[in-house]
Amino acid sequence: MGKIRRSIIVIGFMALAIGLGYGAAWAEDTAGPTFANVSVSPALVSAGTDVIVTADISDPSGINIVAVALYSGAGGYIRSEPWINPGDPTEYHLEQAVSTTTLADGTYILQVAAMDALFSWDPFTPNHISSANAEPFRVDSTPPVIENVALSDNFVRVVGTDVIVTADISDPSGINTVVVALYSGAGVFIGHPGPWINPGDPTEYHLEQAVSTTTLAEGTYILQVAAMDALFSWDPFTPNHISSANAEPFRIDYPPTVTITHPKDGDFAAAALNVAGNAWDTVDGPLPVEVSINRVVLTSDGNGDFGGQIVGPSSGEITITAKAIDSAGNVDSDSVTILRVHDNRKTQ
Repeated sequence: MGKIRRSIIVIGFMALAIGLGYGAAWAEDTAGPTFANVSVSPALVSAGTDVIVTADISDPSGINIVAVALYSGAGGYIRSEPWINPGDPTEYHLEQAVSTTTLADGTYILQVAAMDALFSWDPFTPNHISSANAEPFRVDSTPPVIENVALSDNFVRVVGTDVIVTADISDPSGINTVVVALYSGAGVFIGHPGPWINPGDPTEYHLEQAVSTTTLAEGTYILQVAAMDALFSWDPFTPNHISSANAEPFRIDYPPTVTITHPKDGDFAAAALNVAGNAWDTVDGPLPVEVSINRVVLTSDGNGDFGGQIVGPSSGEITITAKAIDSAGNVDSDSVTILRVHDNRKTQ
């Protein structure tokens, strides 16, 4: 008699549940869980940094299992994260960390799957399982690629002439910063001759920057182009997101120095006309000198210190010019103007 009474009570509760609508809810649930706000953050990471996948999941029958799977950008299955049993709530907010430690550079997709309380593997009930993908995320642990680094001129002959450095830079994560550094030929850092450039994170960037040589002494120099991608950080420092490349060295070779030491400008000269001076270049050393009078070339004389007697007009105003050319084609000259007379009242 007791068993019959208990059965009647159970049947009564079931009837009450049906009357309240619960039975209708179970009977009408023929669809899998629904998803909203499926996202992954950050969308760009260096290998070893976790990404967080979030989603809002709901199902009137209750959410029994939630699983996150990792796929390549091409859709190839890689692995699944540990499955979660939320305890059959009708609404569930997923927030799960996914490690990228073992991932190579590339694009990946996280898929969130959920099974409601009516799901079964055997027999399989596909209408009680559903999934949704987050937007793809990218793993990038490779620094920018810098190619075609070149200079407009490897030999600067005129004081203050700019050198133009160019380079082609690429990075799938975006190029965040580009900077040019100047070094001596021995590799000693001198400074940054121009502003740091923020291109705006393009995946490809063509650099063209003018570098002034106005304050540089003669010698050999090296320009280095450095680039940082969108994942670069100073603190903590991320060396795998910065790279650099050097242009071929360039040389500053200013003109030689030519000086006429005798006669002096404004001197008087008698019959003999002696000329002396020197020509020197910091790279080539002593140079041959071409001596001319009143724009007429008379002789080419000496190395470094030059001198000798030259023939010129017998009287009148005379302009003597000495000119030297170094191995780079740089030219320097010096001129004096004297007055030549017939008598010996003024002699050298």
